[in-house]
Amino acid sequence: MQSTTASNAARTITAVLNTELSTGLPAEYNFSGTITIPAGETVGSEEISFNFIEMPIGPTRTLVFDLALPDDGSFLNTSRPSHTINYTAVCPLSGPQLTTVSFTFDSWPEELSWSITNDANGLEVASGSGYDGMTSFSTEVCLISGDYTFNIEDAYGDGGALYELSQNGNVVISGGPAYGSGESQSFSISI
Repeated sequence: MQSTTASNAARTITAVLNTELSTGLPAEYNFSGTITIPAGETVGSEEISFNFIEMPIGPTRTLVFDLALPDDGSFLNTSRPSHTINYTAVCPLSGPQLTTVSFTFDSWPEELSWSITNDANGLEVASGSGYDGMTSFSTEVCLISGDYTFNIEDAYGDGGALYELSQNGNVVISGGPAYGSGESQSFSISI
């Protein structure tokens, strides 16, 4: 369905991010905020680039852009004044190349939080907390070859949980339960 009439001049439409409906984070994508419809055309487009290093693996994010359509009568279909984009980061590695992070909790799992930091750039690549009522937890994270630091913290300061990072069934690091308020361990991944 044609949305606009052709024009002898290029037209620019502003696309404003709807922050109330969008779940994407600014560090995860780059968009100019404008869409250009070339002269003589009825369709325009603009590129959105994604920074997959900043995205958590798995959850679907949503970007909702509200279009500021001109009221000059050149737009025939104004029933879609917004556009939604859903995106998900997936690990380019598969199966045994994923790194598994596992915990066996003490009686106060809600006290535990953890993170993995890429030593090369200082970016946090995985993290977790909020395990109230759980006895254990396991998740897979996507780690490319490199050096990392695993950090575990206990809000009360008495440690308690056991933890293990493994890749392809081999233990990379493990620790607990006597780490007090927390500890850090360095490790390397080689794929």
